[in-house]
Amino acid sequence: MLLFSIAKVRYFFFLTLICFVFLQKNTITKKIMKKIHLILILSISLIFISCKKEEKIQHAEIKIEGMTCEIGCAKLIASKVRRIEGVKVSEVSFEQEKGQFSFDSNKTSIGEIEKEINGIAGGKLYKVIEIKIVEKINLLNELKK
Repeated sequence: MLLFSIAKVRYFFFLTLICFVFLQKNTITKKIMKKIHLILILSISLIFISCKKEEKIQHAEIKIEGMTCEIGCAKLIASKVRRIEGVKVSEVSFEQEKGQFSFDSNKTSIGEIEKEINGIAGGKLYKVIEIKIVEKINLLNELKK
């Protein structure tokens, strides 16, 4: 969760810069300057630590229509989806006519994955038929063995 907006961070930096310049002009002891410097560093560190988002991993199974071969179609779809930022796992099975994907929902969505699959080759080859959000995935390649 973001605690500070970009505007607030900029405002905070601007105020600290003004305070720092003002304090330097008025002769202050080195001891006080070191304390102010330490407080500024700690404040900036807290801002950046609090701004990190946790990964929110989701898993989906997608039924895909239009695949004609394992090497060309399934691998192409898996490769294209894997390039989307936030996608962690991208596996497609020609035999089962489905793909399994894990992704960080803070960075991408199931809609983006669907759009990528439907858009391969100008949208003429593959079509997403069904999407299921699942708790976990059993990798398709492991099921074949």
